[in-house]
Amino acid sequence: MGHELKSMGIIAQKNLLSLDIFRDSKIISLYSSIKNEMATDLIFLEALRREKIVCFPKIGENCDKLYFMRADRSTIFRPGRYGIMEPEDGDIIKIDDIDVFVIPGVCFDERGFRIGYGKGYFDRTLWGAKGKIIGLAYEFQVLDRIPQKEHDLRVDIIVTEKRVILCK
Repeated sequence: MGHELKSMGIIAQKNLLSLDIFRDSKIISLYSSIKNEMATDLIFLEALRREKIVCFPKIGENCDKLYFMRADRSTIFRPGRYGIMEPEDGDIIKIDDIDVFVIPGVCFDERGFRIGYGKGYFDRTLWGAKGKIIGLAYEFQVLDRIPQKEHDLRVDIIVTEKRVILCK
């Protein structure tokens, strides 16, 4: 299953790279995958090749929100809170300057609702963000409908190995 997931992940990342929204973006935020989340390494390398500014979320000192640190090929990543790899240091990018946020989830529905690991960091941090939010997922993670709460963040687009879903 591991090799199959990796292959599906590569296809999904290529699907994301083919989007106009990615092509037209100047600053993108990716995530460091944990557990069975889809990797973003292909997107990271291609974004740098296209001379985009890339950043990764880092959990703030008081643990309430994320902030976004610029990263490139020379960036050293270290495990942060919850063991998620974060840039050791780098310029902080203002949230309103980020054109595209690529985020993971445990599952999504076609309306754009998602379930994450339950800490609510993306919900709190990206609520009202100007940039487009893209959920990167395997097709089996997209369900008909998941329960949502009022404060749950919706993604604008879901990209899987099989399709691109415009949610809003």
